[in-house]
Amino acid sequence: MPVYKIATKRLARKQREDELGITAIKAAMGIDGASDSDDSESDDSDEESGSEDEDGDEEEDDDEDMLSEEEDLGSDEDEEGGELAGSDDEMEFDDGSDDEDDFDLKIEDVEASPFWPPATFPQGCVLCPERMFKNAHDAEEHLASATHKRGVKRWQKRLAQKDEVPLPSDDPRDIVDELMEPFRLAQFEAKEAKRQLKEEKKAKKEFKAAAGGDDDDEAEKKEEEAAPAAAAATDGMNRAQRRAAARAAQGKQITEDRKADKQSAAGRRRARKNANVKAAAAVAIRAETRGSIKEKKKEKKAQAKAGKTA
Repeated sequence: MPVYKIATKRLARKQREDELGITAIKAAMGIDGASDSDDSESDDSDEESGSEDEDGDEEEDDDEDMLSEEEDLGSDEDEEGGELAGSDDEMEFDDGSDDEDDFDLKIEDVEASPFWPPATFPQGCVLCPERMFKNAHDAEEHLASATHKRGVKRWQKRLAQKDEVPLPSDDPRDIVDELMEPFRLAQFEAKEAKRQLKEEKKAKKEFKAAAGGDDDDEAEKKEEEAAPAAAAATDGMNRAQRRAAARAAQGKQITEDRKADKQSAAGRRRARKNANVKAAAAVAIRAETRGSIKEKKKEKKAQAKAGKTA
């Protein structure tokens, strides 16, 4: 729930308590309602801080540099230490209708005074959802922040296009929700792409592991099949004879490899030579063809001249 709605609910709750005399009763009993609400806020601060960070990313507007948006958002949150999170008890206590009825901020007044409720704290910024400030100092710092300036820029650009694209409603909150929707969608798509990439990498890793295991099994099987033959070949030999046989086998393998390399090299040379011969023959054929064509042309010209003279 946006924090300006929470702030409006708190204000409505305080007004009801004043009307019913609950505030006076609490004062007489020595109960401080503000401290109770602060305690509930501190209990939920850890849980709400994660959601505020994620929702803060949704406010990022500047298409030129999304990374700087994220850094500015973090710095703004540090500067705006007065941000508060609404407690679950307060949301359950109110029915949610008062904030809709009490909100009367006009579209033309948002840029000059974006805070709601006015002159009452805590209060939130209409242009920057999920932001809330405990005092005037925090609110003034927010007005000078890069996050708020980007929000104002988005707001001005949208109002300039209202003739071409009608506004969703006369409620500034609906307009801000419309402006933030592309960034929420982009954030969702980025998370989804990251998740899919992670799954693909995991699947590739599992596939490689399975393929590697099959290769190892086949290699071990071949070694086991070759082991009895090698043992049978060296039966009846002493240690020196076995070493000599091993060196001979190794040398034989090396010799065979070298022969294979030489044969492959010779084959490549023959292939290149054949290719060169074919290319030369093709060139000669083309030359002969061109020569014959030229001769035929000369003959035709001579015949044409002879015909004219006759």
